[in-house]
Amino acid sequence: MDSFQIAEDVFGIELTTPFAVGPVNVYLIKKEKELLLVDAGVNTETAWQELTKGLQQFGWAPECITAIFLTHHHPDHTGLVSRMPHCPLYAHPKAVPWLTRDEAFFERYEAYFRHKAKEMGVPADLIHYIPAVNDYVKFSGARPIVQTVTPKDRLPHFEDWGIMETLGHAQSHYSLLREADGLFVAGDAILERVTSNALMEPPFQEGEPAPRPLIQYRETLQKSMALPIRQVLPGHGKPFEFTTSLISRKLRGQERRRATILSMISDEGATTFELAKHYFPDVYLSQMDLVLSEIQGHLEWLEADGMIRGKRTEEAVIRYFVNQHVFKKG
Repeated sequence: MDSFQIAEDVFGIELTTPFAVGPVNVYLIKKEKELLLVDAGVNTETAWQELTKGLQQFGWAPECITAIFLTHHHPDHTGLVSRMPHCPLYAHPKAVPWLTRDEAFFERYEAYFRHKAKEMGVPADLIHYIPAVNDYVKFSGARPIVQTVTPKDRLPHFEDWGIMETLGHAQSHYSLLREADGLFVAGDAILERVTSNALMEPPFQEGEPAPRPLIQYRETLQKSMALPIRQVLPGHGKPFEFTTSLISRKLRGQERRRATILSMISDEGATTFELAKHYFPDVYLSQMDLVLSEIQGHLEWLEADGMIRGKRTEEAVIRYFVNQHVFKKG
């Protein structure tokens, strides 16, 4: 795996993951005697050895790390935190139940997706293709104590890096921006070659409405165009120069996908699962959680704009219908 220097005080290390997305980047920010690690790969011996080797190339060891900041709670970004208990861990408040292994939260998470799968029309004999929480967290890190931060806060010793909430890909997603030189540690908020999945999550607290992640993610992308970003340090892929044209292309791509999904809804209506199977025929089983999130996000966006409506059947499945005032091509 690759190690690279971005600025005089900013470094990157690429770590192997077992996921289809491929390697993940972690970043190191040096300030005097302090060394901040941003993200922590997956919890495997391979990733640990790669991190240790990468640190050695810059003249450090894991013991030199004085703090860890997580962009979000996904397992490819949190895995090695438990191997570095000597330093404080900073994260979004909504990352805490994942990192502390909150059993009550996990039970509610599982119950929500069992209900949601039925609503989306997933056949009972295929629900097992949706990953369970234990499958999800086996590569994650765990820490009993997490220090939460908000966008109003500054990390100790790294006050020149602003914390930005960049929701959509995860409800716990933060990015770091140093306005002095425009470096933006983006996590998975902005990737160059692909657009991040806007992943479904349950309400954080019981009784709250469920988040609408694709709508959130579009807002994150739109807001990024007004920020003084010069270079993006992404969670996956090489660092790249930021342009508003890149964001515009991503937004237009989402709009084209939305139009295609709208055109797929027949007069008999369609469920989320039916559309996922039709739109992603080759991967709807192997990546069911991702494709259901993708389709559901676009349906929520269409519904918010008044273009479709959801109707619950006697079986508690939601079928979506195009509103009469909407003209569908084809």
